[in-house]
Amino acid sequence: MTTQTTQSTIGRRLLLGVVVLSVVAGLLVAPGAVAAQEDDGGIAPVPASYYGTLTVDGDPAPAGVEITAELEGSTYGSITTDGDGNFGGPTAGAEKLVVDPDSTPDDAEVTFLVEGEAVDTTVSWEEGDNQQVDLSIDELPDSADDGDDSNGDNSDDDDSDDSSGSNGGGQAGGGQPASDTDEQEESEQDDTETDSNTPSVEDVRSELEQNEPDTDTSTEIVDSDPDNPGVTVSPEGTESVRQITFGDEGATGSVEVREYQSPPESVSESVSAAVDGDDDDGTADDSDGTQTTSSTSVVSVADISPTDDTTASSAATVTMTVDRDRLTDPQNAFIAHERDNSWEQLETSVQDSEDGEVTLEANVESFSLFAVAETTESTQSDTTDSDAEADETDDTDSTAEETGDSIPGFGFVAALAALLAGALIAYRR
Repeated sequence: MTTQTTQSTIGRRLLLGVVVLSVVAGLLVAPGAVAAQEDDGGIAPVPASYYGTLTVDGDPAPAGVEITAELEGSTYGSITTDGDGNFGGPTAGAEKLVVDPDSTPDDAEVTFLVEGEAVDTTVSWEEGDNQQVDLSIDELPDSADDGDDSNGDNSDDDDSDDSSGSNGGGQAGGGQPASDTDEQEESEQDDTETDSNTPSVEDVRSELEQNEPDTDTSTEIVDSDPDNPGVTVSPEGTESVRQITFGDEGATGSVEVREYQSPPESVSESVSAAVDGDDDDGTADDSDGTQTTSSTSVVSVADISPTDDTTASSAATVTMTVDRDRLTDPQNAFIAHERDNSWEQLETSVQDSEDGEVTLEANVESFSLFAVAETTESTQSDTTDSDAEADETDDTDSTAEETGDSIPGFGFVAALAALLAGALIAYRR
């Protein structure tokens, strides 16, 4: 009996000692854990993302207008408009204006700035938000206007007025010297040239003239198919220009053809910029998150020049050919035509024959450079979603670990609880 009483007393004392130790340890650990959590600043909130449109006096904003956001005095993101006035997009792979504060803001009003100047539209910041915001302003800020003027808007008129005043008053009247005007015009020209590195048609012509043509022929305009309307000419000795049918029954003179079967890369760059467009870089995001990229390559170039001015400016049908093995998909081939110092994609009829030759036919309204080109598209799955999900999973795991460690004394108390349970079991036994 005495032995049992002694064991019971020892068990109670052991249990009481463990409880006291647990309380003391919890009091010691809790302040340190809370202080560590405060020093870390807590867990950063999930950023908010915005996209939408910008209109200027009711019309879509031009490309390249910068839009930023401001929250509690801090500026976030930098995104620019495309040619349709859009900035960013709703899909996961599209660019967005991201606002990611270090902590949840007290004043959660987001202000949007266009070229550094705030607009009237504001939104409330919400963690993880993905919101469309449509902005509108009456006119672009001065910085944006100055950029437009450098491309030949109102600044030309102002320069003209200043110049005329200078000529009227003479140098003695304090007018702007001619040398300053020349320097300004040269500066504006340099800015315009810097805006785009895409070769122009003039650049293409200049480079073609430095290369020897594969074919250089001259054929008299004589109707080789009198049974059909118009005047049909089949140039002699050509490789790609198969036939030209003039709509004018009175077409006279001769037609000169110079062909380049391996044109320089600048031709493809120039045609691709005109056909694919510069604003979106030839890329488009589909609804399923995939990204489609289009590119245009030029297979051959021909300079067709009737010697008679009236014939040169008349409508006609041009038939060109290309070897089948030079195309990836003949149905994506077309004829591009030089027009107004740019390239125009003509509505082209394509026939893929069994003899390994593809025939292209298009109607034209004048004559100059013609290019047989092909547009190819490549589709790439947007891995942004999967990467984002993986990052979110990692963040979630990390957050869970941080949460477990940040609860004051959680890990230590759990260990003590296990120790208490063991002591209790031992006591009962």
